[in-house]
Amino acid sequence: MSGFTPEHIRASDPDVVRMEWLIEPYAEPRHVRVTLTGHLLVDLLPAVWADIFKKKYWRKDLPIVFDLGAIQVADLNYKSIEAMVAMLREIRGEFPGGRLLIIAGSALQFGKTRQYQTLAELREGRKVDIFKDQEQALKSLLDAS
Repeated sequence: MSGFTPEHIRASDPDVVRMEWLIEPYAEPRHVRVTLTGHLLVDLLPAVWADIFKKKYWRKDLPIVFDLGAIQVADLNYKSIEAMVAMLREIRGEFPGGRLLIIAGSALQFGKTRQYQTLAELREGRKVDIFKDQEQALKSLLDAS
């Protein structure tokens, strides 16, 4: 994967709250939820994807819901968003057509994820749905099943 981290945000910086993630399976509606906390560090996202795909319960058709409610995205720039979109090409074998949903509670998170959504659809043909809260995302999953 690309390994891109903006110059002013490095995982090794002592002032940076390290990005952490929690991956949980849900039965109803059936999906995998990934909750990110800390600073969004693009160079750690390959580890998040790898962690998802090594779970015993992972299936290639499962929807994935990323909850960004507790993650800092202020330092994301266009290049880092491009790098995140490029990762979609690299995970295509493990996640060929599954649904990708993002919960972006703040206006800043919503704006950054809209950039990601647009690039993902234009460059990778990947549909990404963005929601303001968990209830909207879960309703969308229920409506699709």
